[in-house]
Amino acid sequence: MRFDIPVFSGMRPLIDPRLLEPHQAQVAADCVLSSGALKALRRMRVEARLAVRGVQDILRYGGQWMTFFEPVSVCQSLVASDELDRVYYTGLGSGAMMFRRAEGGWAGAPVRLGIPAPTATPTCVVQGEGDPNAIYSTYYLFTLVSDLGEESAPSPASALMDVQTGQPVQVSGLVLPDMTRRNTVAHKRLYRGVSGTQATLEQLVAEIDADEDSYLDSIPSSHLGEALPTEGWLPPPDGLQGLTAVHGGSLAGFVGHRLYFCQPFAPYAWPRAFSHSLEHPIVALAATGGNLVILTEASAYVVSCDDVTATVPRKLEGITPCVGPRGVVSMRQGVLFPGVDGLYLVGGGSSSPENLTAGVISEEFWQAMRPDTFRAWGLGERYICFHEDESGMRRGFIFDLAAPGMLLGLWAYSTCGYLEPEGRRLHLGFESGGRTSVALWEGDEIKCSAQWMSKVFRFPAPVNMAAARVEAEFPPMLTKAEFEARRAALAESYADEIAAGDLGGRLGTALCGSVIFGGDILDSVSAAYSEEPVLAFQLYVDGREVYRRNVTSPAPFPLPAASGREAWVCISGAVDVRRVSVAGSMAELRAS
Repeated sequence: MRFDIPVFSGMRPLIDPRLLEPHQAQVAADCVLSSGALKALRRMRVEARLAVRGVQDILRYGGQWMTFFEPVSVCQSLVASDELDRVYYTGLGSGAMMFRRAEGGWAGAPVRLGIPAPTATPTCVVQGEGDPNAIYSTYYLFTLVSDLGEESAPSPASALMDVQTGQPVQVSGLVLPDMTRRNTVAHKRLYRGVSGTQATLEQLVAEIDADEDSYLDSIPSSHLGEALPTEGWLPPPDGLQGLTAVHGGSLAGFVGHRLYFCQPFAPYAWPRAFSHSLEHPIVALAATGGNLVILTEASAYVVSCDDVTATVPRKLEGITPCVGPRGVVSMRQGVLFPGVDGLYLVGGGSSSPENLTAGVISEEFWQAMRPDTFRAWGLGERYICFHEDESGMRRGFIFDLAAPGMLLGLWAYSTCGYLEPEGRRLHLGFESGGRTSVALWEGDEIKCSAQWMSKVFRFPAPVNMAAARVEAEFPPMLTKAEFEARRAALAESYADEIAAGDLGGRLGTALCGSVIFGGDILDSVSAAYSEEPVLAFQLYVDGREVYRRNVTSPAPFPLPAASGREAWVCISGAVDVRRVSVAGSMAELRAS
């Protein structure tokens, strides 16, 4: 009697361990299984250690790491090759903000996004004399222009008055509103309105300095400038959340039930005419292709962003609430989001969201993972997610859209992250010892210690498994001098952590693969030469571990006497494994 594992795949928690296929796992953590062999993830490479904790989001800007202490949604400048490197973001407490590059290349102080419309009404006095036979009715209003060229919506209009052609008009009361934490106002623009039988048109009279509050208008109507372009261009509404860049040069956001868009290529201007009220409170937004996916507490919506001035959200079929806004990710296939019973996908042309994990994870298991705590990123075809489950354990998982029938575990836990704009490099933050370390996903050549536990193999009668073999890419054994040199280098790399007593022994507190599973830094740094780990093999019979050894070659090895009707194995290490075989005798094993 024997069992053989020539192919390795991930977990299907939905299925009882006894009913899994031979290649499927009870546990598959920190591993790569796309080739069918068992391979370990590469370790993350620490790039920075930030002397702060409680970081919710990070951003790479000007060669430095910026930290946010609230969950934020960040969008880069809508202008290609923006010399000011403007960045826009929304936070739970801050609302809509922006910052730009300051002197020295650092990020400038954040300011509130948008320029408020003046609240003062211009006062007008007609002076002198003109042509009594040429009288026209007019009024005035003014706007504010920031040092970035952002023009506000207009002030209230002055009273309508009759003016003779050639008569000057003294316009005063051009007072600034409260500009606390806003971009600096550099100019004011004065507009004159002319009432006709068909329409009223406001045209530019003059642009004056910000500190001037009056102007004497004697400009003929034929010499007026451009028409007022900013009617309705209000700042974003208070409490705006979920800032998202969409097709066509616009930004989207939401407050409660209401969806908002900014004027294309004018992220400071949010006309209320572009907003839409939905049936249920909005939870998150995500762009895919030319569309925006709107996730609510009940249903999902899709809206085309080709022309945000004339678009209408389309409600998708089904009740599919989003329960974890930080777990929403836009990928090549569409938008993925955590629902109440699984991970959902809204693909291009979808009529309803698809539950991708319906055949992988039960609703009970999914709920135990607490999807409301999800924090995820999309890297290539992989949905990489970290969460805190109902027992308080912090860990992660990978759902690979190229192999959607399985789940891979991660023993690490990340509190924040940054996916580079081209989507190929993911930087993750890990909090320990009162600070946050930022590391590049799979940025190291050294591999993690992967763990793979097989299905439960059942036999019709008790059997004794007497021999086993692991076929793997075993490295040459290190000499004692080589081992001591590697251990010294490892100790030096962890000098700060060891000095601070931060050994990373608790699950979810150390970088992926930085310590031996179930141990801490000192297990690696202090290991004796004879204990050097290569590949750990564990045999379980009838629910208990009966044998454990360190495997260093593909040679068969004997197992102790342990009879039972159920057996399984667990393999842990950084070595690529091609096959695991367990048999009732050495002869049976060699015959395979």
